Amino acid sequence: MPCDSITTISLDIKNADAAIMKKILEDKGYTIIQENEPPYTIYKTIVFRGQDYNRGSFNYETGVITMTGRTDMTWLKMEYTKEFVYRKVRKFGWKVKQVSDNKFQVIKR
Repeated sequence: MPCDSITTISLDIKNADAAIMKKILEDKGYTIIQENEPPYTIYKTIVFRGQDYNRGSFNYETGVITMTGRTDMTWLKMEYTKEFVYRKVRKFGWKVKQVSDNKFQVIKR
């Protein structure tokens, strides 16, 4: 790949929660540089930038996140799922136990 090319990848996450996505990006070291919410704009978008010149945007109306400088978004899907489960578990007052890297056990009280 030539050194002057830019890699862009998009991921479609339908019905994604903007607060969860924002938390994940901030936890991973991304800086939120713009957050558009109605009535100021017709697009519900979060624009972010990473330390290594990675940047991207997340449109939480369409559920599409686009990033430059990345070739894999598996980490994002896994982090989103983990945070979603933790929030739902806390909402119902249950407990969650991490069994391994990507395995969790939910315990009803």
